[in-house]
Amino acid sequence: MSGAGPSWEKPSGGRPPVLLIVLASALGTLLLVAGAYWFFKHRAPSAADAQSKPTVPACDARRDEKGFQLSECYTKYAEATAAPELCEALSVGGEARFSRTDCIKRVALSTDNAALCERVGTEDRSVCLRELAGKLEDVKLCEKIAVLAERERCYHELACSLQDPEICRRVEGDRERAACLSGSFPLGTDVTVCEMLQMSAGRESCVYELARKDPPACLQLPAARRGQCLSTNAQVRELDDPAAPCGGAADCLALMARFDITVCERIPENEKSRRESCVGSVIGQAGGRWLHASTCNKLQDLALRDECFNRLGRGYDHESACQLVLNVALRNECAEAAKRRLAERP
Repeated sequence: MSGAGPSWEKPSGGRPPVLLIVLASALGTLLLVAGAYWFFKHRAPSAADAQSKPTVPACDARRDEKGFQLSECYTKYAEATAAPELCEALSVGGEARFSRTDCIKRVALSTDNAALCERVGTEDRSVCLRELAGKLEDVKLCEKIAVLAERERCYHELACSLQDPEICRRVEGDRERAACLSGSFPLGTDVTVCEMLQMSAGRESCVYELARKDPPACLQLPAARRGQCLSTNAQVRELDDPAAPCGGAADCLALMARFDITVCERIPENEKSRRESCVGSVIGQAGGRWLHASTCNKLQDLALRDECFNRLGRGYDHESACQLVLNVALRNECAEAAKRRLAERP
């Protein structure tokens, strides 16, 4: 046997394989990078790091004062100096009175800088843009709001603030658009703005709302609905002719007669029962007990005047009114009814 050992006890060459060298080098590099990352992430911040954040010495000096709000101090300085970078010293959330987001929004509003609103989260960005749109009266800022509900709220608030119902056209929902319109009518607004509503009920409500400032707007409603529109409007009393917006609609005239009984005479003569019912309604609504014969004397139509005295004498403490009825038969009927009513009293 020779002195040479087996082939597996010695390397085949004098140098290690190239592949092993490459792998060892890569592994070493990876460990070095990982170690460096851990070190810089977990080590205590140095003085240089602390100075990288903006500071307000006047605020920092009072940090330990009882009741002192550091976040409020930084925020006020940021506003006063138009320096949003000071907000970076505040935490994103937490228990502080002002967060970084609050600070940025306040600086955006104080400097009229909409670009700053883009530096906060989606929800806060919507609020920031909405408030700034109101301050600057700029509807284009509303358009930048991504959240639909906030965008439509922005349109609504701006329309009401500027008294400009045309802004409501930008509101997508019909109900939301109606709510926008109801608060944005300036005095003398053209009632045609109500036509931008798709639902008939919404258009009618829109007219009702507009009629509060402009009673003649009720003319835009169907004849049967005009009276109700006018009767709920306190400003109708101030019109020279409260019944003018009725446009001749009998139901409407009957309701407006409570302001002036002679309006009953404007109901067509061929609608006798409606004319008489109109007079009866006036007496009933006004509380006939407190009416005087002079109310009936305002009527020029003799038959209608007789009906007025008849109803007054039959129903209330005005038995003598029966004697003012010109029609003999009706006068006797009125007197008999008055006697029966008196006899039935306890």
